Amino acid sequence: MQEIIKRAKKGDKSAKEEILNRYMPLIYKASSKVFIIGYGDEDLRQTGVKSVLEAIEKYNPERNTNFSAYVKTAVVNNFRYLIRGKCRENYVKSLNEVQEDGFELEAHISMDFNLEEYVIEKDLKLKLRKALEKLTEEEKELLYYAFGKKHGGLTEYAEKKDISYRKVYNFKNSLINKIRKYIV
Repeated sequence: MQEIIKRAKKGDKSAKEEILNRYMPLIYKASSKVFIIGYGDEDLRQTGVKSVLEAIEKYNPERNTNFSAYVKTAVVNNFRYLIRGKCRENYVKSLNEVQEDGFELEAHISMDFNLEEYVIEKDLKLKLRKALEKLTEEEKELLYYAFGKKHGGLTEYAEKKDISYRKVYNFKNSLINKIRKYIV
């Protein structure tokens, strides 16, 4: 059997056919235990055949593993993987899908809410927080005076630090540009 596997791994079609013929009963038995809506018996058998061919390619004879056990595991696992994938598809719903009551889910969602804008805004807030963490205490203090106070924050900051209003204004603008670079 090892010689046939080696030939099949090298691309010998007759060796692959011989292996497939040997494992067709396994494929029939495994596929008979599987039911997936939209899949016929032949579709499932094709999945089994594909599993055996992939097992031939991936099998490493130097590992001293039993080829029959390897193929059986590959076939069964691929059927399980296919079932899991189809189960996930069943849980995916479209907002435009008409429900039992004749309405679309989209019609029941408030039009004031925009999911795309919400996600973008949330991402932007996260980036802003990370950018603010990179600022010095002096820069954070200026931001507080510039945006945390209702009126006269920059003037109050300039008086507190005993520097000109123009210098504080320029400092604020350069700080905003610095934050933009962190965000982008």
